[in-house]
Amino acid sequence: MSAQLDTATRGWRAGDGGSALGTARRRIGAGVLWIAAAALALVVSTILALSALRPDAGTPLHPDNAGADGTRAVAEVLSREGVQVEASDEFSAAEAAAREGTTVVVIDPSLNLTGRGAAAVSAAGAASGAPLVLVEPDDGTLRAAGLPLRQAGYWEAAPSLLEQAAGTPGEPVQAGCADPWAQQAADVTAGGMVYALAPGQSGGEVAVCFSPAAGEVEWFDGASESAGSYVRLSHEGRPVTVLGWPGHLSNGRIAEHGNASLALNTLTEGGSRDAVLFYFPRAQDQPATEDGQAAGDVRSVIPGWSGALLLWSALLVLVVVLWRSRRFGPLAMETLPVLVRGTETVEGRAAVYRRAGAYDTALQSLRAAALVRIAHTLRLDSSVPASEIARAAGAAARAPDAVEVLVTAHAADESAFTALARRIAEIESEVHAS
Repeated sequence: MSAQLDTATRGWRAGDGGSALGTARRRIGAGVLWIAAAALALVVSTILALSALRPDAGTPLHPDNAGADGTRAVAEVLSREGVQVEASDEFSAAEAAAREGTTVVVIDPSLNLTGRGAAAVSAAGAASGAPLVLVEPDDGTLRAAGLPLRQAGYWEAAPSLLEQAAGTPGEPVQAGCADPWAQQAADVTAGGMVYALAPGQSGGEVAVCFSPAAGEVEWFDGASESAGSYVRLSHEGRPVTVLGWPGHLSNGRIAEHGNASLALNTLTEGGSRDAVLFYFPRAQDQPATEDGQAAGDVRSVIPGWSGALLLWSALLVLVVVLWRSRRFGPLAMETLPVLVRGTETVEGRAAVYRRAGAYDTALQSLRAAALVRIAHTLRLDSSVPASEIARAAGAAARAPDAVEVLVTAHAADESAFTALARRIAEIESEVHAS
């Protein structure tokens, strides 16, 4: 039929959006499973990424950290004195710096440094005589570095790094040893971990300084006659310092008593060194461990219980998939063909139009069907425009209003629609009768 008839028919069919809505709902339901899987993958990736975060300006004792628990103050003083201060979490950088004679300060509160890593850093500096500073090392690190020391106890005389923001100075502690840097500092704020000679080791050139008074330490293996929070010794021809309390270096305590003098002399060996590297070990950036596990092995940063958690999460996802996924039910026997009365479709569509108030849309449907039938009755070609069909119908039915009724009239309300529908039926009946 004409272009107008085609447009009217396509518009009427597009009004039924039920199947499109159903398809959208099915696609959304199926997409929920993919969203859940993507969310699980994102959580796992985030956990792994967070475990591999590198030190930044918010890391305790980091030279870029300007907070009370940072070391920016001592780093800036050293820089003004011409000392190069750097920070790294790469094992290769620490090893290279030790070979070049740079003071390496190992800060490892999470105990990421493996035994082989500690031994390698210690051995790298032996040839160059590079100073090594260990901040709160554990017994494993001390043994791996070949140091004749052990953790003896914990001294609670000084506030922790988290309490430094309060700004309350700690009680000064006298050096009590022959080490020149400790004597020059005279007294400092001390506390934290205290160290003593390991069983079977001789004193030799070991200087144990800033020792606690009786009753101030929680001993691990019984009281020690010689234990302190600052230990200096010469090991394999290079100076090694063990700091049991990191507050000597921190911004919050550097200005108290002799802390600044002790920190600067320790890091530069009395001004004889022109470079300092703060090393923050990462677990996945270590040399191969004793059990053959390669450096960077992801298993070294994943907790032992993560496997069970991942298995449990996979089981939950599988249950959700089985619960929410589409599946076929039993076959239904049905007699074919299925016959649907035409009046059911007409009445249903009419009810939809009536609820929506779409009187013009319903009128277009009636006009399109009537014009098709009239054109067939008058033997008009399908290319004839709707207006020409209406004029021919008007002439055949002697109805001067045929063009208006069949082409241009609009139905503003139900009464107008009813009148026009009745008039369309009359014109079509008169055309057939003629």
